[in-house]
Order: sequence, then structure tokens, then C-alpha cells
Amino acid sequence: MIGRNSLKRCRLGQFTRDPGCFMTCSMTSSMTLTLALAIVAAGGIGSPVFAADPDPAGPSVDAEYTIDFDATWSAATHPRDFPPNPHFSGLIGGTHDDMVRFWRPGGIATEGIRRMAESGSKSPLNTEVEAAIAAGTAGEVISGGGIGRSPGRAMARFTVTPEFPLVTLVSMIAPSPDWFVGVTALDLRDGGEWAREVVVELLPWDAGTDSGVTFTSANQVTSPRQPIALITRFPLPDGMPLGTFTFRRVSPPPVDASFVRGDANADGELDVSDAVTGLVWLFAGGVQLECEKAADVNDSGTIDITDAIHTLDWLFRGGPSPASPLSCGPDETPDDLSCNVFMPCMQPTLGG
Repeated sequence: MIGRNSLKRCRLGQFTRDPGCFMTCSMTSSMTLTLALAIVAAGGIGSPVFAADPDPAGPSVDAEYTIDFDATWSAATHPRDFPPNPHFSGLIGGTHDDMVRFWRPGGIATEGIRRMAESGSKSPLNTEVEAAIAAGTAGEVISGGGIGRSPGRAMARFTVTPEFPLVTLVSMIAPSPDWFVGVTALDLRDGGEWAREVVVELLPWDAGTDSGVTFTSANQVTSPRQPIALITRFPLPDGMPLGTFTFRRVSPPPVDASFVRGDANADGELDVSDAVTGLVWLFAGGVQLECEKAADVNDSGTIDITDAIHTLDWLFRGGPSPASPLSCGPDETPDDLSCNVFMPCMQPTLGG
């Protein structure tokens, strides 16, 4: 059975025209989990399921998650026809069950998906989720901020329940004709419990409602609408993610790994590179912190510029040392920061 400290990393979008298509998620425990995505004849997609589920009943309690949208899209990652003012619209979606889909690869975009993909509007996708809530097939609307300029970061918070364990969430790639990133019917169950963390690499999707071929193309209504499909043509190269969605469980609280505070890059040393790692994570994006708690140098419960200042002051001016633990140990002051794995503390010869 996959434990509660496991972390899934998935790439959404590895679909083919074959009757079945598989998406593989690597686990930090060196185990491999395979999600099967069953493509139905009509071009739709079934809900992700674990290849081996030891507990068909699933979780019995609700769980609260944060979603961290880390956009890495930039002129460096996608230099072809890179647009002015690259940004992403506000996050919009919902939690739901197997009986409803708000979008699916190969399906035709709803009006809510069209408006989101073409103009970044949260409406009427939010009302489509509300209609599903009234019908008893969805749990809540998820709504979060956008990213004013990419690279950047946005967040939202939501609750899943045993009745509504699936998540659909989208954001417009802007400017663009009708392109977006997102997940559809992402299952946050991990066997008989809620997954601690799920990281999804975001590939670009074409909503099939506008025929523009560049980021700044004039409006060209596609009639009839075409199936939602991965973009593998100019100007977005095949297989290059635009960022990640990271879903982290905050309640029930996970059991965090032991760590050393201040070692933000988890290399077993406390030095200037740790301050740099924290600053890059804050202001440039593209860096994944496997143990956020280690980067919270002053134990404030958040990661901000004062953590880098604290590290540099300690290293070069003899200022206060990082807060405890200074050798491998747990966080004695609970907060919302996660620590999925801290490799130096997993090896007895390192970290004290």
C-alpha cells in the first residue's frame, strides 16, 4: 500500500487515440503508480483510477487542500512567438463525482470552457459547477487568483469529500485565441486515504472554439466547434510544460518528514545557496521545494524575503542562527508549510 507520505508527479495530457492510455506518476518512495485513463469511443475520458486499489471504499473523511499554480512559461522556456504581457486568468473549477465532466480531451467545449479559454472569464463555468452542485454531482466551486505576469504563482483552497473526490481546474493562457491549462477529474484519493501531495505538469490545450494560430491572432470563430486537443504545433512545442499544479493536503494534517531548518535546497549544507534557492522560489519560479519548512528560516510559518535575509545575516554578520531544528527533527510549531521529503535526514550519516 502506498503510504501517506508519498508524492505523485503526473503529466496530464499524455493521451492517444488508442482505446486505453496510461499516465505514470513517480513516487518518492521509488514505487511507481500507474493511472489508467480509459478513452471512450465517443472521444471522452473516464475518471483516473489507481491500477491497484487496496481499499475500494476510499477515504471516509473530508480533506482540505491547497492548490499552488506555479507558472514557468517565459521567453526562455517558450521563445517562439512569445507574446507581450504573458499571463494566466484566475483559477476556476470545482470538486465533483464520476457522473459529471466539465471538460475532457476529445470532447466539445461547453460555453463555460469557451469563455474561460477565450477571455479568461470565470463565468459561466462557475454556474455550470453550481448547476452540478444542485444536481448532486458536484461539491463546491473552486475559485482562485490569476497570474498577472508569467512566470508567477497563484493559489486557491478547497475541500474534497468521499462523495466528491475529483477536481477539475483550469486557467486561460493569455493572450491566446482559446488556449488553456488545467486538470479534469483529477482523483485525489490514494488507495484508502487522501493523497498527501499531487504535482501535475501543465501542457497547453486548445478549446476548439477559435481558429487563431498565434498568441495575438484576431478572433476567428471556429464553427462548428472542434474537439478539445493538446497543442503540439507552433508556437507551443510538443511536451514542454507551462508550469505545474501542486495539490497539498492540509487537513487531515500530514505527518511531516524530519528536516534541518535553513537548508532550503536540501543538499546537507547551510550556505549562501540556500538563500538563493529561497529567493528564486519567491521571485522567479521554476524551483520546487520538497521541504518548504526548511526554507522558512525564521519559523514565521511563511516563506518570504526575510528568510533569505536571516540566512545571509547569520552567515556573514554573525546574526541569529536559523530557528530549530538545526539537526534532523520535526517542526515543533505547526503551520501550513509542507515537508514531503528531506533527503539528508533520510541517510543516518547526514544531518546530525
